[in-house]
Amino acid sequence: MTDAPLPRGVTLIAPSSGTGKTAVAVGITRALRRQNIAVDPFKATSVVDISDRSSSPLKVYERGVFHNCGAAGVPVRWWNNPVVAVTSGNGRSQLYVRGEALGEVPVFGQDSLDLRAFPPDLRTRCLDAVTEALAILAERGSFVVIEGSGGAGNLPSRADLANDVVPLRAGLPVVLIGNVNQEGHLTSLAGLPGVLGEPYRRLMAGYILNGVRDSTRLADARERLAQAMPIPELAAVPSYIPPDGYEDSPDACEVVYEKRADHVASPALMAAISSHALTPLLVSAPGES
Repeated sequence: MTDAPLPRGVTLIAPSSGTGKTAVAVGITRALRRQNIAVDPFKATSVVDISDRSSSPLKVYERGVFHNCGAAGVPVRWWNNPVVAVTSGNGRSQLYVRGEALGEVPVFGQDSLDLRAFPPDLRTRCLDAVTEALAILAERGSFVVIEGSGGAGNLPSRADLANDVVPLRAGLPVVLIGNVNQEGHLTSLAGLPGVLGEPYRRLMAGYILNGVRDSTRLADARERLAQAMPIPELAAVPSYIPPDGYEDSPDACEVVYEKRADHVASPALMAAISSHALTPLLVSAPGES
């Protein structure tokens, strides 16, 4: 893979699935679009359930970034999500690379792909597709909002294309996302700087607290993380549950995208992102000098 970083953008990762990465990515993407900033969403890998009815007019391998691209106002292209696993719930999934079906692969956990489990030829095809996608995005010159897949730090280094390989190659500031309502998320979030190690920590710019429902829980989360995190809080995002069936209606999707943008548009976070001024900090893991 090329070592050339992308010129502008941000990478969003979380310690586990269900943290709300997509919701935050959609909100940031739409908030930037409001400022007339051209945005390209990017997920190196995604896992799509074939029974998911959302975005049904799209090809099955385009569903992983349907909402991300919808918020950006761009069509889904293969380079927005070059590697997609379509699962039917039997523990194995059909792999699509650049929109081409290449056979079945296992899925790791809920939403991750483990490159070690792929045959060498498929592993090479995935790496090459991501390399080409990043080159296309660099040439387009847009602001790239990269979303990780599943949980960062759950696979060995270099086995996780979405959360390890791509962030290091893209070279963009990394923002961590933790959900204040899910048991264990904050502990896992606090441990990420130590788990991921250098040079990953050099890219970390801060973290977002997602799913905020009440001030007491938020205050408790902030107190815990202030003692544990070597990077600052950038935003606290309110909890929001979209209406049932919204994915079947383009108009309803637009309402959700706007709501997401309202929720992420904290002055500190959006000022940093829109001015491309998110500066990674050189930090050390707990216990390191």
